[in-house]
Amino acid sequence: MQKIRISLTAIIWAGAFKVSGSHIVDVAMKNGNRFDDAIIYPLSIDALIISCALWVASPKGVNASTRRWAAAGRYFGFAATVYSNLAHSGWTTLESGIINLIPAVAVIIATEVFVHGMKSTPAAKRASAAKTGGKVIPMQRKAS
Repeated sequence: MQKIRISLTAIIWAGAFKVSGSHIVDVAMKNGNRFDDAIIYPLSIDALIISCALWVASPKGVNASTRRWAAAGRYFGFAATVYSNLAHSGWTTLESGIINLIPAVAVIIATEVFVHGMKSTPAAKRASAAKTGGKVIPMQRKAS
């Protein structure tokens, strides 16, 4: 089941990257970048989101400082992709803005589901048990 989840997440990321990437390239070119420079923007932004998500989701072998920087990078990437996709709409209509935000929101939701889903895998539970001397400590629900 885990392989299916990861595969579906990769499909969402790939589809959203295709559309979002073209939006980001268009915005970069409208703001003075040549195509060969503009094509780097979506690679930088979306690859940053995915890379940071993988670091945050890693069940073991990642120190707290790396996790903090990965979380910061993920949120920066989220902001950059939302802004770039919204800017592609030309700020003309609400409908245009919503349509242009779809790939950015898809990347954000897929990334968050991936990160939080990986934290509940058997590997993550084993890593947690190793840190606590073999005891598996159940996650506590936050009081609302």
